[in-house]
Amino acid sequence: MAKYRSITKISKDLEDVTTTMKKLAKDYGKASGQAKDKIVAQLKKLTKDKQDLEHELQGSVGELDKDVQLQVDEVRNAIKNIVREELNKSKRK
Repeated sequence: MAKYRSITKISKDLEDVTTTMKKLAKDYGKASGQAKDKIVAQLKKLTKDKQDLEHELQGSVGELDKDVQLQVDEVRNAIKNIVREELNKSKRK
């Protein structure tokens, strides 16, 4: 999971991008001419950034799910082994 950033960090970045986009959308209504074009360019870049962050967030959550499932499987196997050992001990008595 080292290749993934923390879900908290990605979520914070996504929140920042969304907040900036909302501010720019308000500014767009007040702007005219080249200022509008500049805002549109910024919004296009931020839209791509937002999509990238959403994709990254999905990947990190997926990796987290895999890690949790692996831990559950390991615990399940450990319990099975303990039960087998205890059954074998009781059969020997």
